[in-house]
Amino acid sequence: MQYLFPFKKITRDSNILIYGAGRVGQEYLWQVRLTQYANVVCVVDGKFPNIADLGVKMDCPQNIKKYEFDFLVVAVADNNARQEIMNSLNQELMVPVDKIIYDIQYPPTRIHIVPNKKIYIDGKLAYERAGLPVAVHVSGGLGDMVVYKRFLDELIRWSDDICIDVFVRPSSCIDIMKRFLSDCMHINQIIDDDCYCPDDAKYSFEFLWGIDLELLKYDTKDLKRYPQILDWIIEIKSINAQNGMLMTGKMQSIFFARCEKEGVWRYTAYNRYPGFDIQDYHTVIPLNSDYNDVAIQLCDGPYLTINYGWGRNIKQAKVWPKEYNEKLIKMIHDRFGKVKVVQVGGANFPQLAGCDKYVLGYDLEIVKYILKNSLIHIDCEGGLVHLATQLGTRCIVLFGPTPIKFYSYPDNINIQAGKCHNCYWLVDNMYECYRGMEEPECMYSITPAIVFKALSEYLSKRLVGTY
Repeated sequence: MQYLFPFKKITRDSNILIYGAGRVGQEYLWQVRLTQYANVVCVVDGKFPNIADLGVKMDCPQNIKKYEFDFLVVAVADNNARQEIMNSLNQELMVPVDKIIYDIQYPPTRIHIVPNKKIYIDGKLAYERAGLPVAVHVSGGLGDMVVYKRFLDELIRWSDDICIDVFVRPSSCIDIMKRFLSDCMHINQIIDDDCYCPDDAKYSFEFLWGIDLELLKYDTKDLKRYPQILDWIIEIKSINAQNGMLMTGKMQSIFFARCEKEGVWRYTAYNRYPGFDIQDYHTVIPLNSDYNDVAIQLCDGPYLTINYGWGRNIKQAKVWPKEYNEKLIKMIHDRFGKVKVVQVGGANFPQLAGCDKYVLGYDLEIVKYILKNSLIHIDCEGGLVHLATQLGTRCIVLFGPTPIKFYSYPDNINIQAGKCHNCYWLVDNMYECYRGMEEPECMYSITPAIVFKALSEYLSKRLVGTY
């Protein structure tokens, strides 16, 4: 990567235009998609429509006035051309100066300055140690980090010499990964992915992981020490070339369709690549026993957990309606009076009326035990489902836009209703209903009665002799 998207000049979740569909614009678009940092409304370029489709709405600069946006990012490397564009935007198209971001930034080698703090790589990187040095770049949320833990389990099996640096984005997930990987002796560093390594970093190979896997680079000469791994890496490169680049944006919907045809899901999708043979999704999530007593004091007696939200302050089509959650809670109290309802989630999540306890914004170690000791967890597809399932707690998972065949755990109670669903990533804005419905049909078709029926059948068996 040659050009760094101006993250620190743009507010997270802003609506942006990118001016330029060349090398700089494509790198900016890739970084925004990978991090889900902002919503790209459109990419404009003077050569439109005679340019390749980038999987996002595209237009000519003269039509900028049609769009509502918070920032316009000029993605042109040439200084003179960039200044001309700046003048045109301000004087001819009347774009306010404070909305135009036109400075070109380059990734630093070992340090990246972000608002209010500096991030340093502390200690040796994997390629500065003996063994087989590997870099893995991961991004996403809590649930993605759970899945990557399982993939790393598989990668560690490749060699007793393997030494892995894990580059994480967003930075809020670094601490999560450090906790999840605390039991993995072959993990060397867990680093903010804004701390870019120098171009001459001597990793034997480097992966970018998302819903699919991309081989970024490899060192043939170094890998001759490991002939089997070299063969695997060469084949992975070939498979990447056949399937295209790492799936981002609307391309993910194609990936989901491919996986459904192949009969694979989130954990087994990597099995198309040599070296990956994941048959069992389970991975060990380390627990800190110091927090067990705290969790017991918070939530004593039989209880179930429920989540309303998904980790960002943006309305998300996949979230089950608040009024449905609250109606379900009342039904639970009416039928299972001794079972408490505990709401878990982030500190900024809205409270659901009727819950007996609110565990919102608590330390992850406490949340692990709360989930582990729960009778069952109720949620839309998301991070807490991944975590609870790996901790051995069964979940009722409500699926709408999210593809059920790709994301559902076989041991959970997975519910889908209605005729419209699985539209996730058919458009670049993953948060909205594809049909533009304020009340997405897929989630509103899952009535509280449907969920309560499934819950009652489970609890009645689990609580035999209690009622």
